[in-house]
Amino acid sequence: MRTTYKTLTLDRALLAINVYNKGLYGEMPNPDLDERAREMFDGGLGITTEKILEQVNFVGKDYGGAAGFKAAYALAPDIARDIASNRAQYEQAVRDAQPILIEVPRQAAIDILYRPFVKPLHGKSNWHVWFTKFCFWLNQRAFPIEDRYVNEFFKIVEANSPGKYQRFAEKFRTFTLASQSWLLEMQKVDDGADSQPCSDNKLWDKVFYGLGEMAKAEKGIRNSTCVA
Repeated sequence: MRTTYKTLTLDRALLAINVYNKGLYGEMPNPDLDERAREMFDGGLGITTEKILEQVNFVGKDYGGAAGFKAAYALAPDIARDIASNRAQYEQAVRDAQPILIEVPRQAAIDILYRPFVKPLHGKSNWHVWFTKFCFWLNQRAFPIEDRYVNEFFKIVEANSPGKYQRFAEKFRTFTLASQSWLLEMQKVDDGADSQPCSDNKLWDKVFYGLGEMAKAEKGIRNSTCVA
């Protein structure tokens, strides 16, 4: 049975962090990929259109933002151009967002940050995961990552939209506030996996991703047993 926000235990969360830290994304260890992301966004949002494009490309291609739709990589220049053309407002929306434990991102800010990632292609238009991962690395404390593993954990099934992200953020805030007592143990098990301690929101991202990978592996074992 898949672990959800209703059934997660601390022991399962700690195991999921270990699974994440020992796992690979493609051929790169997950912590090494996170290190690349930290370096890519170390100075915040790129100053030039070229730097913004580099960041958008990295998140879309290397960090899974396009969620497997390789054709979407061609959208990166348009996304970067839209961000660059409204850079001051975009950066302010990122900078002004409060840590999520204080308040969820405001809908007006989400709308500004989301808009460049609305690009029609092959029946899709809202590049939701790309948006969430991009904003996460711009302001980790305010914008948690939402991807399919996260949606499975929180049992979110609605179509992608700016409103969906805010509703996810509310669920995330409620859950993580109620689980604050777990953080010390989570930090201990994660210690040394990265060049610097993870933000709390990154720790939760490791939990959700690790749970997804565990569920996939467990399903594969069940299927192979049935075939046998």
